[in-house]
Amino acid sequence: MRAFVVFLAFASGCSNQSEREVPAVQVPAEAVPHPTRSEDVMIIVANGTATINGVVFDKKPTLTEIQQIFGPPDRVADLMNRIHTWDQLGLGAYERDGVVGSISLWFRPDIFEFVAKQTFAGKLFVEGRMIAAGTEFKRLGKPFKRFGEFGTSVDYMRGPVGVFISADEETEKVVHSASVSFYDK
Repeated sequence: MRAFVVFLAFASGCSNQSEREVPAVQVPAEAVPHPTRSEDVMIIVANGTATINGVVFDKKPTLTEIQQIFGPPDRVADLMNRIHTWDQLGLGAYERDGVVGSISLWFRPDIFEFVAKQTFAGKLFVEGRMIAAGTEFKRLGKPFKRFGEFGTSVDYMRGPVGVFISADEETEKVVHSASVSFYDK
């Protein structure tokens, strides 16, 4: 079971209303409230882990673990992988045999039917760099490396977690999509 830590602070009730720390509380992933808008999704990739709305993964997550975070998908496409799409969140999970290999974030509409109906407006951080709709592809720089013959993709890999980012193929100016991928150790 995946879990994350919540740090709580509260007013002590004294006249000066000072705050004090309360011991950390482990919250199971299934207790995380499901986001209802993509703005409520935050994915942080750093040091070989992916943290999705506070839940840390250092290996391939199961579909059940992803659904505990996002809730049930709006639809599923059975292709080479099963693609579980959350339309309101602007993302999809690629699953095979109950294990998620990657989570795609779509920053703009696409022609494929399995792509979410809404674009991703949440936050993706890779080693401290924020990637969002409108991020200029040429400014990505480190820690990303060019991938592919045409230069419209970059990737980042550290341990069992990687991020693959594609630019708009026509202009090569802005980020089109990002996939957070999970690999066997």
